[in-house]
Amino acid sequence: MRIVMDADALIKLTRAGAKEAMAAVFDVVLPEAVQRETTSDRFPDGLLIAQNIQRGRLQVHVVREVPLEAAVLPEGGERDVFALHRSLGDPAARIVSDDRRLIKRLAMLSIPVWTPGVVLVALVERGGVSRAQARRWLEALRATVSADEYVACSAALEEGIGGGRDPGSSA
Repeated sequence: MRIVMDADALIKLTRAGAKEAMAAVFDVVLPEAVQRETTSDRFPDGLLIAQNIQRGRLQVHVVREVPLEAAVLPEGGERDVFALHRSLGDPAARIVSDDRRLIKRLAMLSIPVWTPGVVLVALVERGGVSRAQARRWLEALRATVSADEYVACSAALEEGIGGGRDPGSSA
């Protein structure tokens, strides 16, 4: 399954320590704008992300065309994340972001979005990591995610979401 990451979500999952497991389970793709935002050598996370790109664990795609519906999104990384997702033509692909404004705008366009916490739940559901490890990573994310996301993902990790349902869906 492909996931298209925005910069903030990628940095948060990197800092939590979950990036390697995420890249092992998912086909992680980034637009060039996100690569530029996340690979600065001014901070350690940037170096780790750049190494993963060089090793092919994270794939960078050029956004050649921005769909008309992207006008509701700010220019830059967010718009390119949407455009890349749309260009993949993959109905199973998910955008990963925790930007509330972006999530609301993508919902208007019926684009499925996962938050960083939901990525952790999905890793467990796909057998990529243990629930205990995902809980440790979620705890590392706690200060940077909303209380609602933390509580919902914590409950999902405790109880399991069951039935193979998309952990980011509201069904």
